[in-house]
Amino acid sequence: MFLIVFTLFLLVLLIIWVNRHSNRINDYFANAVEAYAIRNDEAAKVAAVAAAKVAANKQRQSMIVYLESMAQGLRTELPNEPKLGHAISRILEIKSEIGTRDWSVYEATEEKQRLGVLNPEYLKGLDRADPNVFGTHPQNQYEAR
Repeated sequence: MFLIVFTLFLLVLLIIWVNRHSNRINDYFANAVEAYAIRNDEAAKVAAVAAAKVAANKQRQSMIVYLESMAQGLRTELPNEPKLGHAISRILEIKSEIGTRDWSVYEATEEKQRLGVLNPEYLKGLDRADPNVFGTHPQNQYEAR
């Protein structure tokens, strides 16, 4: 009886951990997208794509929906802000890249290696599912290029 209760307890802990990890990957992805869209940080773009490639298909689909709503929200909220055109284009660029297909483990690993070359800290952040690796919130550092 003790073994059954202990096993169920461990299973519940595992489910909680997986859910938290998934949420942190989503936050990492969102912050990477913002860093690329707003600061034109190429390593952040690779970080966003790498996060999408290591995500499960269902999670990746939610990332695509997030990108669509982010781009639409910017168009709706600030329609007369010309500098946002670049940011919206970058968001849609990531959407196009991650929406093409599912990737193999090998391809996801290659993307992570590419990220490690461009920015080892972003790779460590992805491995730890740390959304804070991109520094201060990108909205406070708008630099349209």
